[in-house]
Amino acid sequence: MKATSPYRFATCNQYKDRVMQLKSPSTPSGSCTGIAASQQYVAAGYGSGGSVVVLPLNFSEFKRSDNPPLIGAHGSALGGLAWSPFDSSLLATGAEEGVVKLWSIPSGGLAENLSSAQTAVAVGSAVRSIMWHPTAKNVAAVGTKSGLSLVNMEEGKSVNDIVLDGYGKDITSVAWNYDGSSLATCGKNGVVNVFDPRTGNADALGAGNVTIATKKPQQVFFFGGSSSAGNLGSLCIVGLNDQQKPHMWLYDSRDLTKHASSLSMASFSNGFCMPMYDFDTNLLFMTMRGSSTLQSLDVSSSPPNPLGNFVLDSGSKGCCLVPKMGCDLEKSEIQRVLSLTDKGIEQYGVCVTRKTSGFHADLYPDTADIIPATTAAEYFNGTNNFPKTVSLESKLSELVITQRPTHQRSGSTSSTVSTGSVPLARGGPASKRTLTIDEIKEAKYEESEKRKDLNSKFKVHPFKHTSGSEPRNLEQQWYKIQPSKDVYNCRNLKANNKYYAMPWKTGGGSYVHVQPLDKRGRMEDKPPGVHGHKTQVTAFDLSWLDESLLASGSQEGVVKIFRIPEGGITDDNLESIIDLQCEGRVVVCDFSKTVESLLVTSDTGKDHNVRLWDIEHGAEGYCGFDLHSAIIQDVALDFRSQLFATASKDGYSKVVDPRDGSLPYVRSFECDNCSKDPQVVWVADDKIIVLGANKMAKRSLDLYDIGTGKKLASHPCGMDSSTMLPHYDRSSNLLFLGHFGGRIIEIFTINSSAPFIEQLNKYQSTDCTGLAFLPNTDIDVKNVEVAKCLKLSRETILPLSWKVPRKRLEYFQDDIYGGEFFETKAVCSASAWFNGELKEGGLPPLRNINPGMELLSEAPEEEVTERQMRYKAQLLAEKEPEITNYMGHKTTEEVNQHFIEKAKDMPTRNRWDAAPVAGNEVDSDEWDDSD
Repeated sequence: MKATSPYRFATCNQYKDRVMQLKSPSTPSGSCTGIAASQQYVAAGYGSGGSVVVLPLNFSEFKRSDNPPLIGAHGSALGGLAWSPFDSSLLATGAEEGVVKLWSIPSGGLAENLSSAQTAVAVGSAVRSIMWHPTAKNVAAVGTKSGLSLVNMEEGKSVNDIVLDGYGKDITSVAWNYDGSSLATCGKNGVVNVFDPRTGNADALGAGNVTIATKKPQQVFFFGGSSSAGNLGSLCIVGLNDQQKPHMWLYDSRDLTKHASSLSMASFSNGFCMPMYDFDTNLLFMTMRGSSTLQSLDVSSSPPNPLGNFVLDSGSKGCCLVPKMGCDLEKSEIQRVLSLTDKGIEQYGVCVTRKTSGFHADLYPDTADIIPATTAAEYFNGTNNFPKTVSLESKLSELVITQRPTHQRSGSTSSTVSTGSVPLARGGPASKRTLTIDEIKEAKYEESEKRKDLNSKFKVHPFKHTSGSEPRNLEQQWYKIQPSKDVYNCRNLKANNKYYAMPWKTGGGSYVHVQPLDKRGRMEDKPPGVHGHKTQVTAFDLSWLDESLLASGSQEGVVKIFRIPEGGITDDNLESIIDLQCEGRVVVCDFSKTVESLLVTSDTGKDHNVRLWDIEHGAEGYCGFDLHSAIIQDVALDFRSQLFATASKDGYSKVVDPRDGSLPYVRSFECDNCSKDPQVVWVADDKIIVLGANKMAKRSLDLYDIGTGKKLASHPCGMDSSTMLPHYDRSSNLLFLGHFGGRIIEIFTINSSAPFIEQLNKYQSTDCTGLAFLPNTDIDVKNVEVAKCLKLSRETILPLSWKVPRKRLEYFQDDIYGGEFFETKAVCSASAWFNGELKEGGLPPLRNINPGMELLSEAPEEEVTERQMRYKAQLLAEKEPEITNYMGHKTTEEVNQHFIEKAKDMPTRNRWDAAPVAGNEVDSDEWDDSD
């Protein structure tokens, strides 16, 4: 099992106030990225020649100018530039003219043009890349058009030149391993080599001829490695494969004959790869020249684990990382990326979101220090040393940090959490308040009235983070299906606990495919099903109470009832058991979920009828006509099967008591959203939601109170022509809302007071063309599952599980379930219902879904985590009285001001200012001791 990366939730945001606009930044050519950064400065190519502009890392310190001071570095195009890792003011540049120059930037940056280099070293041919040695001072490797040069910048000479002959032998990329004992190179000839450049010669680059599966290697770098483990790291090659697509190959640097793993960079098109690797965090940031996508990967695992893709504001011509010392450590900035664009330089901060501000030691491993571990002379004499490392926390402690919890490093044995210190004036050491672990755990603090008010307003709903999950394995799906699309309100998928049903495209849509839920996989071109109609099937349903019953209605106005044999349908010869005649095309055909054998239908006949049927006896028990002046698009029975509600294109929704003949309807609502695909859903015994769109395609959810006849709330759903796919789950009080052809399923909860309609979450996946929810009879309580459904997506049906993420899964989540769910059982038969039984309606019995688990509400208090402890310590520190010295002062400025005020009251003269008295003078001979 892969370890979870602490950087997986990192975000990348542009610093809008740190964009440096340049009049004419140069476009990098070849393998040169055209930009480099130190802890203090940023260098980038400028103009059409080999000039370089140097800016302070904090762009606010630089006044923008169309003619900024430049380094007149070279007379030809830049081939590489790099800052010394040990001196943030030393910059090395190389160009097509075959010279590497070292520049020393004055303190405070460039105030005028700089043309005199500190050192210049001729390397024989055009420079392609420059890389400083990671541990030896003033040593650099230079890749050139004719080979490789190992340069001692301290002495200003090339120590070892490895020259190659022939086309395509130029070295486009060089990279040192962790301790600098080995160097990796790659060239245009597709050869990658790893060797010690101190002893290497021309054969070192030509004898290996390592064959790798890449059309064009572009960049090479080492990754991993640590001084404690003695690990020198592995090798990564980035380039284009045989299909000219970006690819990454990982090798053991000791054996380049085969790669350990590889990864396709599918986020990018072809072009020049620009990888940026951070040794400290094992993070790789990758982009392509001209691309506006920045991908982050964790290369500590094999294969590398992609963490996320970030979007840059502009296409990048070149990019680089800022040294860790230049990042904002107090804001959890783990890396800063500089991007060179057509208009200048953009800065992006990669930060990990944390609850508390300040330094987080788990994000910042020790980093390489600016003190070299080896001198140039020692390195050339064969010495290898690991880089010297330093704790970023110790660097941060040099700053003045007041009243902030000091976070312990992992593995620390300290049992206290420091809350920081306030520096005082001379007269005593700085005071420090230390809190013990027990003190933090047992501390009780009262919330302020403002905090209580905010908590009451923004209290998180227990279902707030409900989300769906679907299997990716095809064996858990039904695929290669051919759904018909001519069902009213796009209700082209129905299901119960045993089967799903859907009209099949073959046969003009008159064919209904029925499949057992336990038989998954690829479907046949025409699987067995129900072929009972001569015309298109327009409405159908599967019974939840009798799982073998299927009802389907068609364009000829006939509703047929089929009984599915045990085990499913094996041929197309299934005959209907009952035929029910309507007047026009069948629009609605739904079974009751509480009354056995009760079926509700509506049709397009001239009277726009709603009928209730007793299918057990094949009898029509109710026929409501002239309820509407237009087609009734939807009919919904309430939970008690006492009332039904309608939605029609005439702009009205009506609530009817079919067993009370005294009134044609109980309540009528004029709706604004019934012009297109109106639907109605019961969300309580006395409330309905009408869904649909007006003539301008503006969709909404409107909540109506049957008792008062008023509209309680309206929730806009945007302007769209797609049909909404609603389902309300009474047990959890959740309304699921899909959209035909859309990729988002919204989740709402219906409240008894304002806000009546509250959106909780959104689930996004593949496109949805049908939803069928299953009865809540076998939900997975141990994993906090609240609903199950099937989702139709083009040619695939996927099972979808809706769960609430929780930590303490060993306990029964009684705040989610409440302990009981409604059984999927009938309260009475259709004939008894029509005869007046359960006049007030009835609900199914409740069942206890707790499998014997201990209740979460009765569980012992959860142990305080390290993060919670830090947060609690911060709250306690804020309530601590301000620390003062013995005179009552809190800061150095207050102490200084105190003495200034005291000095004003002091006398202007003292005894040392008295004039000498003449009478007290001593004769000169009195000092003569000759006597």
